[in-house]
Parts: sequence; C-alpha cells; structure tokens
Amino acid sequence: MDLALLDQLSTLVIIIDANTYQVKVTNHSARIFLSSLAHLAEPQLETRLNQLNHVDPLSFSELFPDVKLERLLKRISKGKSGEFVVNFTIDQLDSPIIFKLKLLQNGDLMLEGSDHSAVRETEHMLKSYSELIEKKNRQYKREQRRVERLLFNTLPEKCVSQLRQYGRTRPERFDEVSVLFLDFVGFTELSQRMSTDTLFSELNEIFTAFDTIISQHRCERIKTIGDAYLAVCGMPDKIKRHAELISSAAFKMRAFINARNQRSKYEWRCRIGIHTGEVTGGVVGRLKYIYDIFGDGVNTASRMESNSKAMHINMSKQTSLLLSDAYQLKARGLVDVKGKGPMEMFYLEDIIGEPCAELLVKAEIQINPQDSIDEEFMIDFSPFHEQIRKLDDED
Repeated sequence: MDLALLDQLSTLVIIIDANTYQVKVTNHSARIFLSSLAHLAEPQLETRLNQLNHVDPLSFSELFPDVKLERLLKRISKGKSGEFVVNFTIDQLDSPIIFKLKLLQNGDLMLEGSDHSAVRETEHMLKSYSELIEKKNRQYKREQRRVERLLFNTLPEKCVSQLRQYGRTRPERFDEVSVLFLDFVGFTELSQRMSTDTLFSELNEIFTAFDTIISQHRCERIKTIGDAYLAVCGMPDKIKRHAELISSAAFKMRAFINARNQRSKYEWRCRIGIHTGEVTGGVVGRLKYIYDIFGDGVNTASRMESNSKAMHINMSKQTSLLLSDAYQLKARGLVDVKGKGPMEMFYLEDIIGEPCAELLVKAEIQINPQDSIDEEFMIDFSPFHEQIRKLDDED
C-alpha cells in the first residue's frame, strides 16, 4: 500500500444504506475508496468489489469485519462518537486511519476517513502551541509583577491605580499633612573616607531600614536626594493621626541610627525636621514617573530640619498641637527661620509606649546589609498595602 492510497483512504467519503447497511456507490471517488480497501482485503472481497454494478453490493461488515456496527450505532444513538480506527501498513509501518460514522437526516450513514497520524501530529502541534502560549503568559505575568513591584516602590498605590485605569494621574492638594525631612550631619566629610561601593552600601542599608519604618507607619517615602530623605503622612490616602504616625516613625528612625552606630565602623548622625501644613502632590514626568510634593509644608519641614541639632527631632508648633501626651516634647521657644521669621519649635524627646499601635502595619521586611542597589533588589511592599487597605476599611 503506497502513500497515495493512504491519502485516498483518509480523505474520501462513502454513504451506507440505513436499512441494508450496504455501501452506496454513487460516484467515482467512492469506487476508488472501495478499490483501495480491496487491495488490503481477502481475494474474494476484491472480486466482490469488482461486482458492485451487479445486484449484490458490499456490506459494512464485509468492509470492516472487525468493527461491531451495532455497538457503533448504539453509541451514536446516545449522542456519543461513532469513531473507530483501522491500521494499514505502509513500508512496514502502521498508519492508522480514523473512520467516523455519522447519522444523516434521511437515515443513511456517512463514513468519513481521516489520517490518524496526521490528527495526532496536529494535536501535538496544538499542544505544543498551547504550552508555548502558557509559557509566554507566565513570562508576561512575571514581568507584569516585576513592573508592578517597581511601580509600588516608586509611586503611592493610589497613583498606580490611577495610571492603570486612566493612564495618568491628577495633582491633588491636601490642606493638612505631616512632612518629614531628614539629613545627615557631616555627610561630605564622611563620604570622603569611604569608597563608592561602601558609601552606597551604607546608604542602601540605612534607607532600606527607613523605608521599612515609614511603610509600617502608613507614611510614603517621596524621594531621597543624596543623603536627604523626604517622607509624608496623610497623603495621597488621608489619615487622621498623620502627625502621630510620622513622629513615631521619626523616633524609630533615629533609634535605628543609634543602634546601628554601635556595631558599624562608620558613625552616622542625622537631623530630622517635621511640620504639618498644606501640600500639593502628583506624578511628575512621563518618560520617568516621579511622585513629588510641593508647597509651604515641604519648605517649612526643610527649615525644621536645618534648625535642628544632630540626632534631634525638631518639629513646628502646628505638628506639636496634634500629638497626644504620650509624645514628650521640649519647647525651644521662638527660633528665627530664614524667609519665614520667628517660629515656635519643639524637640521630640521621648515617646511613652506605642500610641499608634493599632494603626501600624505589622508586616516586616528583612534587611540584608549585603544587598546592593540594583534593579533586582526591590522591596515587595504588597503586604503593607494589603494591611493598609484592611485598616482603612476598619476606619
């Protein structure tokens, strides 16, 4: 049996009489089909096939003696498949042909052949394509998660949601938020005593710890400029006790520096300033998204920091009025501020207990001093965002 014969078997169609189950020879294609089968059958079958123009046509059982027609018809009546497979040999290799028996409207049966090896090859190709698509989808989702993590590390969650939905964000004005400004004393001199890698490693560990503390206190790190660190609480998601939360965060940031200095070769000394006032925030740029804040609240927080002492937390009167008695303050009186005149200031000396305990996000981030600042080292803040959403729902 040659390949041309196999093609005839796998593509031609014959009709079988519903009453006699005998083959109806109505065209030349069916004759070729039956003649092809004759080459594979008993010699007497070939003789019978040659007598199809006489009164005794070939029956289904003679064509396929091993196939139980009654069982096939029973399956078809139940709405099941009427398929069966017959193996033909080509060059000593089995080539299975799938035959499908279908019931026509007039009651006759239609028998269709198809190359089982071709079907299997097609199914294999479809499976391969399906697996390839699944792999690409997994890669796409993995990259999507990386982009989202990068966005959450760069922008507030509210801005990320707006970018997803609208492709842009709108600047927003906040009448009362608390701003924290931190700077390191003697940074220029300290940096000259370190190699570039050491300097970045030191800043990486410190700022990563600050990010952890800030996030746990439901604040937003806005940016770092050299050794300066800017954060805010009460925007873009409004929080009533923003002054307490950011003051507690500042107290823990200073405590972290104190503890770190005990084990580090280099001693870092920071000044922290806090002010509560009006701020406008929004995403700046299109090629590189940056969330930034502007306004008198930011400028005044910077003045609070510059008028502070090393390892002290200096705050304005506006912030001090929003703190509970748990925050131990030391009045400094009026201090002349460049561009603003005399302003009343306070040092945060101590905090009794944990006054904001019920508001804190409990998720923790492990800080590894060996981590380097590169695109692969990104903190996953999703646990923080999830807990913040739950706390907001409770409010």
